[in-house]
Amino acid sequence: MRVFITSLFAHIFLNLYIGIRAWQAFPPKKIWRIPVLSFIGLEMLLYGVVYIFRDSLPDAIVHFGSLFCLSWLMAMVYFTIILLILDLLRLIHRRYPIYPRWVSRHYAQTKFILAITSIVIVGTCMVTGYLHGQKKIIKNVELTVQKENPEHKTLRIAIASDWHIGHIIQKKETQQIVQMINEQNPDIILIPGDILDHDLHIATLQHIDEDLRQLKAPLGVYAIMGNHEYRGWPDAKLRWLKKTGITMLRDSVISPDGTFYLIGRDDYTRKDVRKTIHELTEGLDTNKPIILMDHQPENLNEATQNGIDLAIYGHTHNGQVWPHGWMIAALKPMVYGTKQVGNTLHLVTSGIGMAGPPLRIGTDSEIVIVTVQFKPEKK
Repeated sequence: MRVFITSLFAHIFLNLYIGIRAWQAFPPKKIWRIPVLSFIGLEMLLYGVVYIFRDSLPDAIVHFGSLFCLSWLMAMVYFTIILLILDLLRLIHRRYPIYPRWVSRHYAQTKFILAITSIVIVGTCMVTGYLHGQKKIIKNVELTVQKENPEHKTLRIAIASDWHIGHIIQKKETQQIVQMINEQNPDIILIPGDILDHDLHIATLQHIDEDLRQLKAPLGVYAIMGNHEYRGWPDAKLRWLKKTGITMLRDSVISPDGTFYLIGRDDYTRKDVRKTIHELTEGLDTNKPIILMDHQPENLNEATQNGIDLAIYGHTHNGQVWPHGWMIAALKPMVYGTKQVGNTLHLVTSGIGMAGPPLRIGTDSEIVIVTVQFKPEKK
């Protein structure tokens, strides 16, 4: 409900701001103003209807309405950025005239040209962002852990975080992702949270658990809970996840073949009750490599201080759409990529799916294939 209220407030505020500025920019003729205001009014109505009556509406309407309204929300953000820049220039011009004479003499025409240009720019961003979001890439990363593993000189790990199975990632997309992972022939498959989106409806209706059962790796398939697993009906989601055949790690430690440890933390959503890394690593043989999955990259030092060799995170989506990544960077110690802190290698993936708008602008939907080399540090 909190997410809905926040999103509703953003829809109302940004729609009003953009609507007022569009009214000012377009010629005072019905042929221009009525379509703009009608579009904004219908979008707000659609948003409210879809999110209030989503459980009783046909899936096709909910699917279209959700993706359309969330995409428009992102478009409004871009329109707002453009308008704020133009407003800033206008304020500067009042004190220090910077506009060319033609602009001052043809101000109404200038506003109309800028309005059309803004629509073209934002429209292009939306189309290219949607098309790019449909592409899923394989990203190869090579890392070295300074420990010996007598059974494995290398370990090939497939990391696929943040699927968000729901109205964006459905059965067809899930099958594509499963095929892409299996084609990489990984030794082990890790899913650092957010397999599901906000509800189970699509996953249950389309029997997507059957597709996830097709994930294959010699050392197994393992996942942890993300923040989205705790939205809505977490117990029902956990029961469904168990049907997929994926081994769920919730504050637990396993050793898939006895040569290294894999730790799966519960999500940061449950920070007050989940175990500390110190508790999870207590009693482990620190001569063996230790790999940690933790959905949200919140405290990198905790992993480093407790002897983790490789810590794997998701959650951030690398911002998913520019400039969201900049906002996340102000809140998280790490947004994307790899980083070494002490003897610990930290890796944050942008994830394979999408949350909110079905767009990727400045980021990729990725499966990360990590080839870990085990090389003891020479003394």
